[in-house]
Amino acid sequence: SIKDHQLAAVPLALVVLDVILFTVWALVDPMELINVKYAVVESIQKGSVEVNMAQTCHSNFLTIWLVTFVGYKGFLLAFGIFFAWETRAVHIESLNDSKKIGICVYNTMVMGALGVVMAFVLPASELNLRFLLINGCIIVCCTTAVVHR
Repeated sequence: SIKDHQLAAVPLALVVLDVILFTVWALVDPMELINVKYAVVESIQKGSVEVNMAQTCHSNFLTIWLVTFVGYKGFLLAFGIFFAWETRAVHIESLNDSKKIGICVYNTMVMGALGVVMAFVLPASELNLRFLLINGCIIVCCTTAVVHR
C-alpha cells in the first residue's frame, strides 16, 4: 500500500525541481532591471518634454528560460491529463477526481495560452491593459480551480 510520506514525496520533488531551476537561472543568467522609454512628447507651448518610461526585468536568455519553464509545466499538465484519463472509470467517488482535474487542466491551459498570447501581442506601451488582462487570466484560472474543488 502507498504510505502518506510517499504521496507527499512527489509534490515535494516537483517543488525542489522548481527551486533548482530558478536557482540555476538566477546564478547563470540573473535578471536585470532596465528602463524602457515608450514615448517622448514635446510641448512647445510649455517648453517641456514628457518621457514615458517603465522599468522591466530582463535577462540575456529570457526567452529560453521561459520556454524551458513553460515546457516543463506543460509536461506536468499532460501528466495530469494522463492520470485523469486513467482514473475516469474508478467507481469510488472519493478517488475519482478525473472531472475536476480535467476542468482545472482545461482552465489552466486556456487561460495560460490566452495570457501568453496577450503578453506577446499587446504593445509594451500599454502597461495597464497588459497588467489587467494577464492578471485577469491568472485570477480566473486560480478561482475556477478553487471553486471546482
